[in-house]
Amino acid sequence: MEYRKITSANDWRDLWLGKFISELKTKTLSSEESDSYRAVLAEYLTAYEGNPREIDLKKMKQFVSKQKNRAIPPLVLFYQSVARSDKHLELLNQLAATKEKPASKK
Repeated sequence: MEYRKITSANDWRDLWLGKFISELKTKTLSSEESDSYRAVLAEYLTAYEGNPREIDLKKMKQFVSKQKNRAIPPLVLFYQSVARSDKHLELLNQLAATKEKPASKK
């Protein structure tokens, strides 16, 4: 087995993104959806360098909010299948549930 030499934040981002892309290939997503997932995760990993399991939950919530919640499905997949983190998944599930609630009528 060949090991990659990781010397920079970009190397780490590319490593996590590569693992995510491998996971995407196992899913039945359209090419547009797969490209969108990949773009969201690349932006997320670029914005927050380091171990994705250690990204502050407030920062992740801000990212999801800026993305108008389109980041939820790719981040759920990432934190379920690539960089398992129950605390991130819990928050993402809460955000998804909030998004799905119908607006109250006044």
